[in-house]
Amino acid sequence: MELIIRTENESNFNWIKKIIGEDHTYQYKTIPQPRHLQWQYINVEQDFHHLPKKIKDLLKFDKTDFIISILENNLEIPIISLEITASAPPSQHIEQRTARMISAAETGVIPIFICPNFIKTDSNEYSFDTKFYNLFNKIGSLNKIPFLLFHFPDNNGTLLHDEESHGCPLINHENTQNLIKFIKKVLLETESRKELNFNYFNNSEIKKTFNDQLALSKGKSYKVDRMDTCQIIKTKNLIEYIKKYSTEINDELFDNIIKNMPSRLIQREKSLIFFPGNVRKLALSRLFAHAGDPYAGMIAALDYAFCRIGPTTEERDTNLIFIPGNEDDSKFKKVFASEGYNSFYKKHCPLNHTTTDKNASKASKQLNKISHHLEHGCTFSKERPLKIYSHYCDMIVFKDSLLTF
Repeated sequence: MELIIRTENESNFNWIKKIIGEDHTYQYKTIPQPRHLQWQYINVEQDFHHLPKKIKDLLKFDKTDFIISILENNLEIPIISLEITASAPPSQHIEQRTARMISAAETGVIPIFICPNFIKTDSNEYSFDTKFYNLFNKIGSLNKIPFLLFHFPDNNGTLLHDEESHGCPLINHENTQNLIKFIKKVLLETESRKELNFNYFNNSEIKKTFNDQLALSKGKSYKVDRMDTCQIIKTKNLIEYIKKYSTEINDELFDNIIKNMPSRLIQREKSLIFFPGNVRKLALSRLFAHAGDPYAGMIAALDYAFCRIGPTTEERDTNLIFIPGNEDDSKFKKVFASEGYNSFYKKHCPLNHTTTDKNASKASKQLNKISHHLEHGCTFSKERPLKIYSHYCDMIVFKDSLLTF
């Protein structure tokens, strides 16, 4: 079977070839990322423009470390998205990567996440929280796709890296060997699949590996580490709750926003309020700084943990309400309007470029950029935090405005 491996560099490519073995032929390709920052990124955007739709959808929220695809009828079809981190495993370090893994699951691509189970430094020790087994099981179950987590090999808290590919797990370790067995099962099942009613859970070994993972949670459900950032209220009290916070919206505007918001928001019995920064009053903005980490990933995790009952954001029994409590992020005017992202898009939206560059190469790339934007709108071109907030939130609440989705 011919495989296409997308990753950042040749070192990673050589590692994944050793993982999968010699039974396949390989092509190496990089992973383009949709950018909308400056025109010097236009080559990256052009490459992204020509990707198959399923890979675009896979990368919609974020860039993953590896994409393993098959080539079928000259079409690149992704089957595995592999994310590896050697960072210490406190909750937020894992949560900030959750959106890219959910994106894979929702696209029908198997997400595999590799993270440390235990790290020891000179001053601290960090252990993986088994609550994430429960969360990943729910994400996989709702999307009818196996979502597997494997642990980075370690020796008493010291991570064991591959000698030729630092940042990738040592291959001849039990943890990595379990990963290898699972990937080979997936490839074998993919090669022998029949299109009608195909599902990876039809393979009893794959299904057992996925189900066994839940037992590792030891009955521990996903909970937010700092519950002062989250609370669940009755939706019948939601309007009053928002009105107490959004004191700078005049009554007429507020009433019209509420009148025109989607009816499903009122029909759901419960609402989860995600209100980071309301207690600690962080000194610096985190809404968009540092790619929105960890807020953007936390919102995706909260959705599946507390709100979601089906594979789409409409299939919820609990609303997801985001209130950026940090003072720097609390004003719509500052974050989105004339002082914020409005000016950003005025400068960089491709539809604002009304003249064609005289340089033929630059002009063709500019036209590709416009074509991509016309086809997909802002789905891919807006910044990562904006993609995630607008996809997952039912409502974003500011002191001076209110957005509903």
